[in-house]
Amino acid sequence: MRRLIRPASSRRPAERAARRRTVLRGVIAVAALAVLAAGTWAVRAGLPGMVLERARAGVLAATADAGLAVASVTVTGRQRTEDPAILDALGVDQGTPMLAIDPATARTRLRNLPWVARARVERRFPGKLLVRLHEREPMAVHTRGEAARLIDWRGKPIRGVDPAGFPELLRVTGAGAPAHARDLLRALQAQPVLAERVARARWVAGRRWEVRLHNGVRVALPADGAADAWTRLARLEREKRVLQRDIKRIDLRPAQRIVLERGTPGDASGERRRNG
Repeated sequence: MRRLIRPASSRRPAERAARRRTVLRGVIAVAALAVLAAGTWAVRAGLPGMVLERARAGVLAATADAGLAVASVTVTGRQRTEDPAILDALGVDQGTPMLAIDPATARTRLRNLPWVARARVERRFPGKLLVRLHEREPMAVHTRGEAARLIDWRGKPIRGVDPAGFPELLRVTGAGAPAHARDLLRALQAQPVLAERVARARWVAGRRWEVRLHNGVRVALPADGAADAWTRLARLEREKRVLQRDIKRIDLRPAQRIVLERGTPGDASGERRRNG
């Protein structure tokens, strides 16, 4: 939990604070009716929009002077979103009239921030604003030519964030790759030791993955049963250290065997052999 705006210190007598709490609901009701009445009167009087806004602002300022003003803003769930961006999205500062804050509008503006997936905004009168954020988690980096963008676990782009700041994330490529990257990552992470060797992955023909290891070896995964195939390779590596050999490509698509293609990774030549 983080407070972006802290309440000012107060030395008012305790009985005065108690009295304020007692009449608070009545004040809020009267203030809300005053705002509504001012708007209704201005509309019926046919006043221009500027005059209407001035009337509304005057009433809201009066409610703030009466004690219904922002004294503190507390945010929970924030990990990556910067404090100034939150305050800017809320459009508040210390002293902002509480009745001028529309929680629904504030939620929408918060959700427009790059990292925010969901937001909750709650006014607690007389002057507390509570914000609960649910942030998006970066999953991978989708590359297309020279362009790269960060994607979350739903496969959606996280706009406005430089993917260069996330070198540890898997790089995926291919049309449709973001929508299928979560299933790939879950399959790879089932064998974490082997997963650490993966440098990037390519979505092939709209149906399967081919991953490239840090040593340049390419691994073709089947369209169905990728997790089981990856487990077979992990077991083969533990038993026979197959990735220590001169192999440039491993085909895991056959259900009952693993096809190893000998050669230096990246070399166009090479011979195939089967490992049962």
